[in-house]
Amino acid sequence: MTWQIRDTIEFNGLIYDLNEYLLDKYFIKFKKQRPEMTVADSACWRGHIVNFEIRDEYLIIKNIDFLSQNGKAEGEKFINKYFSNRKFEWFSGLLRIDNFKGDYDDEFNENSIFEYLEIKKGKLINYWKFNYNEFQEFKSVLFSEFKKLKEYDAIFSDFKKANLKIKYSEIDNKIQQNIIFIINENYSKIG
Repeated sequence: MTWQIRDTIEFNGLIYDLNEYLLDKYFIKFKKQRPEMTVADSACWRGHIVNFEIRDEYLIIKNIDFLSQNGKAEGEKFINKYFSNRKFEWFSGLLRIDNFKGDYDDEFNENSIFEYLEIKKGKLINYWKFNYNEFQEFKSVLFSEFKKLKEYDAIFSDFKKANLKIKYSEIDNKIQQNIIFIINENYSKIG
């Protein structure tokens, strides 16, 4: 499988690859806004490359290149139509920006550095930089807080239904291991 071209974000003068495709998440919610396109590049099946930046405490769309003959011009028209102030205020969640120092996309490598931006409705709320042990503690705190919410009960119930023989402590362990993903999927409800 061909490695996919990553979207990027510029923060504090450095450019980072993003591990998720924010515009694709937007298109899932707003299907009619996705431009028609034919993808001719196996390194970018989504058909576009987005460059973001944090400017004046906001998540800004610098540019979009729709992979077509007039891709950058089409990207600029799209931005002007749907994001005229260039702020990606639709997004809320945690973005990992450390370019995965350590093994790529590995949350369990004890030599890794973990850097995250917390974005709420397009506004930078917080920046964190953790070593492995600090990151595990951060996830533990997130999990403890998440357990207080009704979304925890729903996810716990789904795990239990899918795995009838699983122990409650194993479910909690799986939820805690995946808490960053779970928080991102539920941020608009809990953030």
